Amino acid sequence: AVVSTQSTGERIKKLKILSLQRRRERYCIIHVWKILNGLVPNDLGFEFPEHQRLGIKASIPAINRKAQMSVRADYDKTFRVQAAQLFNLIPPKLRSLNTLDSFKAGLGKFFEQCP
Repeated sequence: AVVSTQSTGERIKKLKILSLQRRRERYCIIHVWKILNGLVPNDLGFEFPEHQRLGIKASIPAINRKAQMSVRADYDKTFRVQAAQLFNLIPPKLRSLNTLDSFKAGLGKFFEQCP
């Protein structure tokens, strides 16, 4: 068996595949886009205010400051918060695409630029 001298990150980049973390992030972003475009039910209560300069963004719900510390610590780990944060990171032009195939293609190009 030949042992590769490349790191896992280098091998992933060379093979042009996404790491497990990037795949999860991609899934979250696509799911929020589908909610925005009515392709799946909005059972998490996402809201999408439109800003004149920043375009459509997913609003992140405010944290209850009176909640227990353990609850507040887990707040950032929820799908609702992480998915909204990830969706808001992609460029406004990409967020406003109308078809799923064009969105996935644009998202793929966006991830190629990410380290």
